[in-house]
Amino acid sequence: MTFTYDDLPYPSLTYADTHPSRLATLAKLFGLIPPLVTTCRILELGCGDGTNLIAIAQTLPQAHCIGIDFSNGLSCHLKLV
Repeated sequence: MTFTYDDLPYPSLTYADTHPSRLATLAKLFGLIPPLVTTCRILELGCGDGTNLIAIAQTLPQAHCIGIDFSNGLSCHLKLV
């Protein structure tokens, strides 16, 4: 029996650890200089139905968010500007 990526749906949740403000804070703690969070560019690979990316886009209306998912069933190709 062969399973494909579409046979096992990914849960649609939000993940606070992936929000750019948290990632920017971690970058600063490690001595990096992150881009401005308010106008950052976000690429989410394997975004499922886009739930997490939509939540981020709602909090960062000036950010450029793109989500791509390999699943034919979910067909997530979001471009939120």
